[in-house]
Amino acid sequence: MKPPPKKKPGTASKNGHVRKSELLRRYAVKLVPIEQLKPSPENEEIYGPINFDTDPALQSTVDSIERLGLEEPIIVTVDKYILSGHRRFVAVQHLGWKEVPVRFSQIRRDESTDYHRLLAEYNPQRVKSVAALLSEQFLKSETYLNDDDFHGRHYEKGEVEAEFITVEGSKLVEPIGERQSEFLAAAVDVINRLENFWPLTVRQVHYKLLNDPPLTQVTKERNERWRYRNDAASYNRLSSLLVSARYLGHVPLTALDDPTRISQEYEFGTWDSIAQFIRDETDGFLSGYQRHRLEGQRNHVELLIEKNTLLNIVKPVADRFMLPYSVNRGYGNPSLWRKMELRWKHSEARRFILLTISDHDPEGFDLIDDATRSLRDLHNVPLEVVRVGLTMEQIEQQEAPPAFAKETSSRFKQYVERTGSKECWEVEAIDPEFLQDQVHDAVLSALDVEQLNAVQQRQAVEQGQVAAIRRRLGLAMQRLIAEEGI
Repeated sequence: MKPPPKKKPGTASKNGHVRKSELLRRYAVKLVPIEQLKPSPENEEIYGPINFDTDPALQSTVDSIERLGLEEPIIVTVDKYILSGHRRFVAVQHLGWKEVPVRFSQIRRDESTDYHRLLAEYNPQRVKSVAALLSEQFLKSETYLNDDDFHGRHYEKGEVEAEFITVEGSKLVEPIGERQSEFLAAAVDVINRLENFWPLTVRQVHYKLLNDPPLTQVTKERNERWRYRNDAASYNRLSSLLVSARYLGHVPLTALDDPTRISQEYEFGTWDSIAQFIRDETDGFLSGYQRHRLEGQRNHVELLIEKNTLLNIVKPVADRFMLPYSVNRGYGNPSLWRKMELRWKHSEARRFILLTISDHDPEGFDLIDDATRSLRDLHNVPLEVVRVGLTMEQIEQQEAPPAFAKETSSRFKQYVERTGSKECWEVEAIDPEFLQDQVHDAVLSALDVEQLNAVQQRQAVEQGQVAAIRRRLGLAMQRLIAEEGI
């Protein structure tokens, strides 16, 4: 089989390459008398007027052209309307040039049906005002993409060949008897007092009950044998009680959750009608602008917590300061440490301050040590670690009850040597509002508060500017609708 013949330089190929001669003609530059060139009226509509009062950078453009000449030609249509180079055109006019180097595009303004969009596409490099950016975005065509190739797809009914099962019997809710009334009342009171932190975990309710332990069974003699204790038997009684309490209406179903059981819900961007779509889009239009609150901070700060049950305490603080946070759920892994390393490098901050929260027990201490060694020794992150919780000072201040014994842990001996105590405490034993305040204060101590306030002040000014643009656009849209009858 003979090899394909070699193509001569400059010939067209099947994959769409053009001839060299055509490329040279396309990029040819001509000198055109300046009086023949016409600014596109649409340019002012999109970007605003160009003069020394409205464009502070125009003088620097004039100075640059006077010193270096016009390094890029002005791009014009066939009918000599400027497509790209309006500022350069004003500059050379100011300098008194008679002729201008020009490159012609094959577009004719008087024949174009989407000239506004073309003008925006020819000026992607331009430094634009907020109003100009907004105008430009409105002119860009919107294309709907679908990875599933939904348009034109025809679905056929499928057949299920699996065997359907029949489930017999009924699941009944265990009744809560009169003897458990004190137990139920105490649990409901705890849940209601912690409403700001819903959904709670059973473990959080368990530790709050230990502050004033109720009787799980009330008998005539009020036997202390039934007093609620910090043991597995009491915990299991509480778990069973709260199942019935939720189904019987004593406690809202939304008040409790088990974050260890994952149930993912997918939300799709659909609307019931085009009217609803228009309302939703316009309600949020230009109304969510904000700056990153950690902008300009010298320290890169992150939160590392031991388990999901702490999210309802930590996440509101992290969200308030736009602070990254990670949940270990035990020991971390290389993927987690790599993400933290990349966030630190992206921040360009010299210091990495890691705020940690874990149980005051052998595993809680060791997993923070492991995170420190992994980031410091394997990912070369020069971090400083702060134990925000759980600390002995917090435990003593809150009079927190000890957690279940973990003397079987292989790290228990090292824990005792380190802390001087054989007792352990879980974070859930601490009042959530108290712990949230501790996290909040720790974050503020690691940040430059003056810079934080400066970003907020700048954001307030810019939000005012955006709000003014939104009002003007609203009025303009009302006039347009009235004029066009749409």
